[in-house]
Amino acid sequence: KTDAESLACEIEKAFTFRPRPLSLNFDGGAASSAIISKLLTQSIPPADWLEPVRRALQNRNRPVKVFFRNDDAGVENERLFHLLGVFENFAVPLDIAVIPKAVSTEFAEKLRERISRSHGLFNLHQHGYSHVNHERENRKCEFGPARNKRHQFEDIAKGQKILATLFDGLTQPIFTPPWNRCLSETVAAL
Repeated sequence: KTDAESLACEIEKAFTFRPRPLSLNFDGGAASSAIISKLLTQSIPPADWLEPVRRALQNRNRPVKVFFRNDDAGVENERLFHLLGVFENFAVPLDIAVIPKAVSTEFAEKLRERISRSHGLFNLHQHGYSHVNHERENRKCEFGPARNKRHQFEDIAKGQKILATLFDGLTQPIFTPPWNRCLSETVAAL
């Protein structure tokens, strides 16, 4: 066959091609929480997948600082409260990034109560304003090129006001942009 005939044959095959079904798990938050719970509660044998990490940590002459952050508080909150239980059980601090527009009064009350019982384990900070993508193309971004400094400043300020009202001084002066993306205009607005 000539190259043209081979190409025509492959095109014909493509018309009947059906990809095999793909099963995707969109339940990452719950799955991560379950994995962490399982790892923390089981006795891990020395020859497991975590052994290289354990060896690297044992060979360090300085402590390793880690930081745990949970994003998107205000959405699927029962999972958050389950995660808080895991961190409480092991007395491990967790910073909670809260979406101001997603927070209900009931959720704020329940979270305030949980924080007050946590003996300083949990802290709150602002996670954007409404966690909405404003970009028409490229990667998702709430505080990106589609919005000028004034609009970004207004959203940040409204978010701070919501959190101050709902959490009565419990929020830290930290801002995490959704999708961890922002511009120098966002920094100037902050």
